[in-house]
Amino acid sequence: MKWRYILKEIEIKTGERNVESYYRLQYEVLRRIDDGKTDEVKEYLETKIYQKDTDALTILGLLYFYGVGLEMDKPKGKKMINEAVQKGNTAASWIIKDIYKNTN
Repeated sequence: MKWRYILKEIEIKTGERNVESYYRLQYEVLRRIDDGKTDEVKEYLETKIYQKDTDALTILGLLYFYGVGLEMDKPKGKKMINEAVQKGNTAASWIIKDIYKNTN
């Protein structure tokens, strides 16, 4: 699934970031998705976003962009990922480059 591939790529490409905290968030999200708890995932990420977590903003954007557990909304997903980029999230900058490369 493209979703898991992108998360793995982020892990590899963002070595200068605190990958451990990103990895923990990624693990929580994927575990809940695998358990079919997508409503829980959205609520969990929105709480993290409220706490200024740009990794959560990036991941929620990906969920919308690819329609994983949420209704697909590519413009909303791109907007969220771009917002994370503007807030300095390195992972989001890699993701948005990949999105534009593969959709243009």
